[in-house]
Amino acid sequence: MPKKVHAELWVDGLRDSIRGSCGRGWTVQEKNGQIRLNVRTEALQGSLVLPFPWERGASGDVQARIRNIYALCQRGHGLRDAATISENAAPRGQIQWEATIAAFREKKITTGMMITEKTWNEDYSAYLEFIVSAMKASKGLSNAITIAQALINEWKGRPRSAEKALIALKAYLDYAITYHGLPSKSWTLSRDQIKEIRGRPQTRPELAILEDSEILLLVEEVNQTKNGNRWKNYAMLASTYGLRREEPWSCYARKNPRHGLQMWCQYQKISGAYKTQPRWLLPLPPTGSGWGDLVREMHKERLPLPGTLPGAWNTLLSKLEYWRELVNKYENQNQYLKPGAIRDAYSYRAHQSGMPLHKICMAMGHSLITHQKHYVWAREDSIFD
Repeated sequence: MPKKVHAELWVDGLRDSIRGSCGRGWTVQEKNGQIRLNVRTEALQGSLVLPFPWERGASGDVQARIRNIYALCQRGHGLRDAATISENAAPRGQIQWEATIAAFREKKITTGMMITEKTWNEDYSAYLEFIVSAMKASKGLSNAITIAQALINEWKGRPRSAEKALIALKAYLDYAITYHGLPSKSWTLSRDQIKEIRGRPQTRPELAILEDSEILLLVEEVNQTKNGNRWKNYAMLASTYGLRREEPWSCYARKNPRHGLQMWCQYQKISGAYKTQPRWLLPLPPTGSGWGDLVREMHKERLPLPGTLPGAWNTLLSKLEYWRELVNKYENQNQYLKPGAIRDAYSYRAHQSGMPLHKICMAMGHSLITHQKHYVWAREDSIFD
């Protein structure tokens, strides 16, 4: 009996302390040997079990945790969300990395600028998955700087990937600090710190531009693959109109009020807070193509395309012996040949034809700044072209 009275005294003290900090409606009880928090107020209803034993020695930690939960609820968080945030503010080993990354993904996809699933996979997923595995593998990764350095080491030699990794890391850490109680002292990553970790940016190889004859041969090589006729249609459209890899599926023949039947692309690329606008396309096929009137063929539904995802184009090219020969050829010239090279070649043909720069940008569906950033022949300092 004396033991029971002793327990009741510390429980009464704990409950009085919680009531004094949080107000009436906040209390605790025992649940399977642990602390159960009950909240019954006009604004909030609910209960949950806290990760503390039902014993006198834990009362100080319990009071601190409940005060943190109460403060978060006052800022608009729900009870369980507040409990999760409060728990994640605990030492490193208790931070729920997978859970916060999942919540971060949900926020990026469903609120604000609402990125696409494709953007998440390309710009965030691999880098944040690496963070989780690295944290599990090494206790030395205990702050933002050490994680950032690990990312740089993992993507060493791939400057663009390393840059995207650090952007993803900073965005995630900022989110976790704001919404999930990640300690800002250890996990804030400033832009100056990012610059210091990255070091001097590596000089990127010059962009390789396929010759028209190489494009024609590549299209014929593609035609010999599985579903080759459909892939040939894809390649003809992309090279004739300078399309992004996703865009051939969004093209159709449409009547222009002034110029009759023309090719129209309704694809809208998301870029930050903006979307590119649907646009009319301008044909500039490779010299010697002899492909005929693609608009008429499209109008008659005689240009079927592969029933697959856009990324399959990259996979297809990687399996072609001729493509590998081209990659090696341009590497030996210190140039970088990318899967979107047939779009790049369109830009080059347009400039060589003397087409006004603003028309090229309209046809390709991007801004003047973007065009000049990606194509050296479009920059203002190309004075001898």
